[in-house]
Formats: sequence, structure tokens, C-alpha cells
Amino acid sequence: MDVEAVLIETKYKHTIKSSSATLINQKYIFTTCHILLELLQKNIELLHQLPEGQLCLYTNEPIIFHVLWKNNSNSDTFVVKRARLFALFKSRILSQFYNNDFRDWSANPEVSRGKNVNLSEAISVFLILVIEDVKASAVNLEEVVSRLFKKVSSLRVAKCDQIVSVSTPFGSREFFNSISEGIVSASLMESGLFLSDCSSAPGCEGGLVYLSNCSQRQKFPVGIIISSFNWWRKDWVGFTLIVDISSLLVDIIQANKAIKTIIQNREVPKVLDLFENSLVQIKCGSNWGTGIVLCKKKGIIITNSHVVISEFKIYIFWKSHQTIGHLVYKSPKNSAFDWAVIRVQSSFDNWFPLNSAKFYIGTYSKGDQVYAAGYSLLSNNTFPKELTITKGIINACNTSMIQTSCSVYPGFSGGGIFTSNGMLLGLTVCNIKLIDIGETYSKFNMALPINLLREPLCEYLKTEDSNVLLRFAENFQAESRNWNILNGKL
Repeated sequence: MDVEAVLIETKYKHTIKSSSATLINQKYIFTTCHILLELLQKNIELLHQLPEGQLCLYTNEPIIFHVLWKNNSNSDTFVVKRARLFALFKSRILSQFYNNDFRDWSANPEVSRGKNVNLSEAISVFLILVIEDVKASAVNLEEVVSRLFKKVSSLRVAKCDQIVSVSTPFGSREFFNSISEGIVSASLMESGLFLSDCSSAPGCEGGLVYLSNCSQRQKFPVGIIISSFNWWRKDWVGFTLIVDISSLLVDIIQANKAIKTIIQNREVPKVLDLFENSLVQIKCGSNWGTGIVLCKKKGIIITNSHVVISEFKIYIFWKSHQTIGHLVYKSPKNSAFDWAVIRVQSSFDNWFPLNSAKFYIGTYSKGDQVYAAGYSLLSNNTFPKELTITKGIINACNTSMIQTSCSVYPGFSGGGIFTSNGMLLGLTVCNIKLIDIGETYSKFNMALPINLLREPLCEYLKTEDSNVLLRFAENFQAESRNWNILNGKL
């Protein structure tokens, strides 16, 4: 069975629209609704009438597309075929995501221009095209989809998996089937929808995603790009939204039982298990962020000072559990170093503390690969949610500061920067924001090296005397100068 990334083009109001797409058996083409977005918005009743999880054959006036692909990657010429819109279907998992769980999100680039266009309904709609002069029917389509499902259902994705995408940025022939690498940063639903820090751009929607270490990569994808232009509370975020291809196929063939069996057999990566059992979510008044568990027995957690407010209760969330935290130390408001220590009333059995044995002691330098982990992009009524993990490199560093290219967003405050084997390297503090123009750069972020905090933390863990934390700022006045030029929080 052939599955490959292609480019599709169509004309609407004298303008050529283009997008990435997925060609199956050189017959059926799957893509998102982006290429027909203007048309669908003018026919909003069509969207209202689409039932979730059911295939709907398109019987209105024909819509013609050109489908382009290459017989080999070294070829300069495209194979061009005509195709027509054959069917539409609305994904249940995407409808649920946009209508319920993440109301602060938008996949609409018009948000940045102040236009109020609601894509929550259209974004869950997929188009199915068929090559002209090829016999097609709903029965035949279901047969093709069922065969593909059997091939791809064993290639499930999980958080921290290395992935590669194949798509056409901006729908431009010059960028045909560009590749991008990243990791699975967050799982947004129990199965089928996730965020990745791999780069993408408008036009990549409908492109394919593969597991990087999969020997069958060029044959069987694991996902399809849904949105490359994501906004959270009107701030652009660099995550790519991807849907598991099996979850889309389920909407057509209704194979839920097979999906559940595969999920149960999925092995959790060791580094992911470490992150998820060592970091907690913190809410304090209107603030929220991340904390790192340092001692399970004593219930000691480290976070950022700006995450906690002295006048409010501190709530600690971890998976389905909740407890109350008490503030032990909070760096002064005018302090260059942004950190705090919390103790909880009760800890949990499965916590895996990142005590001094997990602090990174060795040297680190520019170019080293690192992970960032934290609870990001969540509104007050949608927590607790899953941990978000991104990957990058150290861009710059000195004794008192680490700058990485990991994508970090609101909620990462107090989370960790880790080495590739899970050692704690630093405490995430802020990213760069140009206040005069209101632009935030998620891939330029700063962390406080754990080596700088090692001595006071270890002494406090041993003696439980909070005075050792109060004396910290007096001993590091020189190092604090590096932070005085920065003004940013997550």
C-alpha cells in the first residue's frame, strides 16, 4: 500500500490555493479543510450539518484540484493529476478538543490581525479527494482505509518520541516535501492528538508525520499535521498540532477496540517516566506554574518566586492528586534570582524526587542537547493536564545563566531544564519578551543553573533550616548582574 505526501492546488475567486495532503494508493487524497476555508466559511450550514465521525459524500457542484507529486526525490518534474472533492468527515477527537478542552486556543492566523473568525468547527473537518477517471465509492474507500489502518495501527506515538514531518511549507512548489524534526511534546487527549516542537508553517496542514527511528518510515506515517499556526490567548506559540492517523481512520471504519488494545501495550520511555513523576503543577491565586520535587519524604518542592504569592494558598496538583503547599522561602521581588521553596502537607508514593543525586554536576557547553519540561498553556479551568516536554540545545551559558532553544511557554515557570539522560541542569525562569512591541520569543529562554542553587538546597534538605536559603542572595551578588538586564516571566 502506497502512502505519500503530496501537494494539492485549486482556484478560488481567481486565486490559487494550495496545501499539503496525503495520497493513498495513488487514488484517494486526505487533507485538512484549510485549502477550502474561505468557501466553507461562506457555506457554514454545510459544516453544521456534518455529523461527527461519519463519512459524508460530496454531491454539490464539483470542486476540482490538481495533485502534484514526484516519482523520486531527485526529480525536478512533478506528476500532475486532476482530482475532485469526493467526501468530507468531521473528526470527533478534534471537535471535542476545540469545543471543550482548549477554549483559549486558536488555529487561526487572522487572530494576530484582530479579525474574529471562528475555526473551532472548520478545523475538525477533513476533505477526501479522488483522482479523476478512477472509480470510487464509499465501500471501496472504507476497504482502502481498513487496509491502511492495519498497517499504521502498530506505529503508535507517545510523548518524547522523535518524529519527522514531511510537508510543503506555504504550499510552495519550491518547498515541496520539506522535512522537519522534533519530539512529541504533549498528548492532548487519551489518544490521537498531540503537540510537537517540530517546525511547520501555513501550507503544512495535511502533511505526514513519521517516527524517526521507524524502518518503515517512508511507507507508513503515524500522524497528519492539523495546524501549524497556533495561538494561545492571542499569543503565537510554536507548537505544531498533529492528529494520530489511526484516530482519523477510526472515524471512518469505527475500530475503537483495536485502538484501545494497542494503547495498553505501549511502553513508556524512561526519560518521560522520570519527568512525569518528578514535576508537579502549582496554582497560587491567579498564578500557575511548575514545581520540581526534591524530597518526597519531607515534601520539598522548588519553583520560581513569581509563581507563588505569599497572600494566597498554594495548591499542588499531580495527575489526579491534589495537596496544599506552604511557602518556606521566596526570593525578594527585587532579587535577580527567581526561585522559591515549598513544602507540602502530604506527598505521594509514586513521586520520584530529583534530589542532589539527580543534579547535574559536570560541565555543560553550547550545543549540548537538552529537554525542557513544564505544565504549559493551560487556562485556570483546564488543569490538571499532562506535562509538556520540548527539546533543544544550549545556545549560550555562563556560571549563573543557561539559555536554550527549547520551546517554553506560560506555565513552564519553575519547571526544569534536563540533560538527555534526565539529569536536572537548571530551573526555567523566563523567556525573552520585547515589551515595546509585545513580542515573546519562546525559543529564547533563560534558566537558573542548579549548580548555583546546589549548596543552599543541599544544606536545607539536610538541616531543614530556612536561614540557609535567606543567606543565598548575599553570597552571589556578582552572578546576579547577568540577570539584572532581563525582564521577563512565563
